[in-house]
Amino acid sequence: MPRTPLHIPAMSIVIPSYNVASYVEASLQSAMSQTLKDIEILVVDDGSTDSTASLIRSVTSHDNRVKIISLPENKGRHSARLAGVLHSRGKFIIFLDADDTIEPATCEILSSFIAHHPDADIIRYGTSLELDNSEDADVTQNLEALLNASMGTLHDIQILQSSFNAPHSPWIPWNLITSAFRGGLIREAFRTLEDIRLNKLEDAYEYFAICSHAHTLYSLTEVKGLRYHFGRGISGRSRVEIDRFAEEQQQAYDVDAAVQRYTQNSSHSFLEQAAQHFHERALMIVTDDFVTRLDHASHERGLATLQMTWGLTDTYKGLSEHIFGHIKLEYDSQNYPLSEQYIHWKKLFALSTQHLPEADKQAIPAYRTTLELIHTIEKRAEKRTEELVQERERNEYEERERLRLEYEESLRILKSGTRRRAIFERLFPLDTRRREIVRYLAKIILRR
Repeated sequence: MPRTPLHIPAMSIVIPSYNVASYVEASLQSAMSQTLKDIEILVVDDGSTDSTASLIRSVTSHDNRVKIISLPENKGRHSARLAGVLHSRGKFIIFLDADDTIEPATCEILSSFIAHHPDADIIRYGTSLELDNSEDADVTQNLEALLNASMGTLHDIQILQSSFNAPHSPWIPWNLITSAFRGGLIREAFRTLEDIRLNKLEDAYEYFAICSHAHTLYSLTEVKGLRYHFGRGISGRSRVEIDRFAEEQQQAYDVDAAVQRYTQNSSHSFLEQAAQHFHERALMIVTDDFVTRLDHASHERGLATLQMTWGLTDTYKGLSEHIFGHIKLEYDSQNYPLSEQYIHWKKLFALSTQHLPEADKQAIPAYRTTLELIHTIEKRAEKRTEELVQERERNEYEERERLRLEYEESLRILKSGTRRRAIFERLFPLDTRRREIVRYLAKIILRR
C-alpha cells in the first residue's frame, strides 16, 4: 500500500529494547514478516550499552516501515513504551518485548477481527510459552493457562475489575504484550501517565490507565499470536541474589505508588478500589518472590528490605500466609527433633511481628493461627522430650538391675570353697593388679 506522511497504518508495533543484542533480531524479523503489510514498527532503543542499537539499524535498514527512536540514556521499559506510543500513528497498537516474537499472521488476524468489531478498544489474543530456563518448568503450564484465560466480552468498569481485583480471585493478567489497543485511546491514556523510571510491574500501571479509558474488551485468546520466552529478561522464577531482589521489590513499590497517585484526583470509588486491589496483588507478587527466589541465608536481609520499603504491617500481611504454610508443614510432619526449616520460619515469624502494633497483629487472620500452631508444636516437642528422658531413665534403671543381678549371680557362682572359686583365685590372686582391676570394675557396675 502506498505510504504518505499522513498515512495512518492499520497497526503499530512498539518494541522497547535495552541491551538485547543476543535475541532482538528474532523479534524484529517476526514483526517485519507480518502478513499484514500496512503496519509501522517503532523500535525504542532505551540507551543500550551493547551492540543492540547498531544491530537494530542493520536488521531494519531495508524496511521503511521501521522507525527507530533512540533515548539518550536508559530510562526503563515504561519510558520506552511511552515514547513509542506517543510517536505512533496506527489505528491499533500492539507491544512486543525484544525477547519475544509474534506469529506471522497475528496482525492480519487482529485487523480482520477489528473490521468486524468496530467498537473494540482492547482485543486480547493468545500466547504460546517458550521455556528458557529449566528452573521455571514447574510454573509454565499454569502461567500459559493464566495468560490464555478468558472472561468473554467485557464493558466499562468490568474491564478494570477483571484485572484489578482481590488477590486469589480469577483475573485477566495486566501484561500489555497479549493485547491490541485502539490507537487513539491508548495515546490519550498514556498522556496521563508520569514519565518516570519503572521496570517491574510497570505494565500494570500502563494497563490500569488504559482500562480506565476503555469501553469494550474482546477475547480472542484461541489465536496464539505471541510466542513468549519465559525466563529471559526479568521474567522467570529462578533464584536471585539479595541485591537484585532489593532492586526489584523497590521497582514494584514505585509502580504501586504511581498507581495510587493516578487515582488521587478521581471521584470514582471503583478506581480507588481497583488501585487498592493492585496494591494487595503487588505485595503478593513481591512476597512470593521473597519465598521462591531468595535462598534462606538471604531471608533476614530480604525481610528488613521489605519492611523498610513496604512498612511493617504490609510486609507481614504479604508474608503471613507463607509463614503459616511452612509452620503447618512442621505440624503435619510431626518432626522430632524440630526441623531446621521450622526453626527458620519461626524466626521469620518473630522478626516480622515483633514491632507490629498489637491491633495490626490481631487484624491479620494468619497471626493468631500461626501463634497457636507454634504453641502446639512446641508443647508437642516438649512432651516428646519428656517421654524420651523418661524412656532413657527407664532403660538405664533396667540396665543397672540387669548388671546387679548378674553380679550377684557371679558371687553365688564364685562362692568360697567351690571349684569355680578356686579357678578364679588362681587367675586373679589376692594383692595382684588383675584382682584390683576386677574389684574396680565391680564397683563401677554397682554404682550405675
